[in-house]
Amino acid sequence: MIYHYRAIGHVQAHPDPLADPPPPSPWLALAAFGLSEVDLDTAFDPDHYLARGRMKLREIVASLRETYSGHICVECFHIQETGVRRFLHHSCSGEVLIHPLSTLL
Repeated sequence: MIYHYRAIGHVQAHPDPLADPPPPSPWLALAAFGLSEVDLDTAFDPDHYLARGRMKLREIVASLRETYSGHICVECFHIQETGVRRFLHHSCSGEVLIHPLSTLL
């Protein structure tokens, strides 16, 4: 799921607040990963994503949507250099990205 949001989350992004949001992508739906609404309160270990240990699926999905499918989103999957791509994924994921932006307001 994390890989898919990083690769194609931008297809669900809503960068223009005056336009209607795009329809949900079936490629990013819970069912595409063998999950359902019932699983949202199940804890998973998202490995290196956010480096927070076990998280509820609900929290993982919310963070992925905010980072890769929000009003301001990140799309850097096209970068070929792995180290640079990992740096950008880490620097722009979840709370790491949200806190610096919120301090500017």
